[in-house]
Amino acid sequence: MRATAIALGCSALTLGLVGSAHGSAFPGENGDVVFTSNRTGNFEIFTMSPDGSNVQQLTDNTSDDGNPSWAAGGRRIVFASNRTGNSEIFVMNADGSNQRNLSRNSTDCTGLTGEDLTTCEAEGEDGQPSFSPDGRSIVFVSFRASGLGLWLMDSDGSNQRQLSEGGVQPTWSPNGEWIAYSDGVDQGDEVNDDAVLDTDIFLIRPDGTDKHALVSIEGEKEFAPSWSPSGRQIAFVSDMTGRDQVYVMNIDGTGMRQLTTSGANTDPAWSADGEYIYVTSTRNGNSDVVQVPVDSGKAVNLTKGNTTRDLQPNSRPAR
Repeated sequence: MRATAIALGCSALTLGLVGSAHGSAFPGENGDVVFTSNRTGNFEIFTMSPDGSNVQQLTDNTSDDGNPSWAAGGRRIVFASNRTGNSEIFVMNADGSNQRNLSRNSTDCTGLTGEDLTTCEAEGEDGQPSFSPDGRSIVFVSFRASGLGLWLMDSDGSNQRQLSEGGVQPTWSPNGEWIAYSDGVDQGDEVNDDAVLDTDIFLIRPDGTDKHALVSIEGEKEFAPSWSPSGRQIAFVSDMTGRDQVYVMNIDGTGMRQLTTSGANTDPAWSADGEYIYVTSTRNGNSDVVQVPVDSGKAVNLTKGNTTRDLQPNSRPAR
């Protein structure tokens, strides 16, 4: 088994700053939605009200910021930024103040060329962070161990340690007992004897034990898991219809159903009340953040009117 960022629509050297990434879902009344957009030129982090109004820009620099994820209390946002030259994990207050580098994983690649330079640059890449429900830990993705894998650190950036070899797009269960993530699986091609990449969704305990597959459909890609606030359901993306769409199922694997059908839909993130799932959708031609009812009703485009890319929504509970 091996993971690959390329199969999940994100560059290895940016760890998907503008690819699929998912924060945890925390129960409560619906609060602001944080998201990534390049409407001001490069990718920055914004917030908006649950109806799409009151858009506020939180980050403003010449580099890319993305992968935003709320802490449970809604007072902090963890995100990824390449403002230091490589992708690092940062945290800031909900209003964008007090932005701090937590991972501090820079690499000195002076004098290296070719494959050695590529490897060195990759080892300095961290991204796709997600806060634990108690706010004490952050799970993230890193290349620092000469291969893609899941890592944990305390919320102040200390005690950084590897959780698993392989894995991207980690997200915590609401009770903090599990981390769901995507990983790649090589399957042999009987005709050409070549490796065929499939991606499945796995669960692992925060201590690295009990790793097992949760969603595995042979020959199809399942990725981008997102827990419901109750912990009883999980949303994910699959290309089983030929195009990326969002599905929902019970956590025991029953009741799977397709939620989206129009355009390509990724980055599912539950609302705090569990009634909606925010997705990145191309249904209107652009990349927009769309609010999709879980049970029934009309989807609402929250960022319509922009010709730029809006993506990676994550909802916080109202304080």
